[in-house]
Amino acid sequence: TSARSEEEEAFNFSERALCLGMSVGCTWISVYSKARNSASSEEYGYYVDSMICAVGAGILNFGIGKSMVRYILKKDWDQSKGFKGQSSLIASAWASILSFGSLAHLVNFCITH
Repeated sequence: TSARSEEEEAFNFSERALCLGMSVGCTWISVYSKARNSASSEEYGYYVDSMICAVGAGILNFGIGKSMVRYILKKDWDQSKGFKGQSSLIASAWASILSFGSLAHLVNFCITH
């Protein structure tokens, strides 16, 4: 039980919320891109369109670095100094920017459309 409580502390609520926000942000970007491109790619067909969106989502996930951010936040480096502490700070900042930026874009899209 002691090891389990330390493991739970390493990935706290705010870090989990940042990872959830990044996931929702990536999903919103994918949905928006799909909706925007589906009007211009009607001639490709359903399967080709789905493949293009799947590849795009994979590239987006890799480019945004969602897996790397989750890895860093799970390591509990926010208490460390030096490179590890800076990595945790940068990962948290990037997750916040992506989460709130995607939310702002979603709100703007809903208001204007």
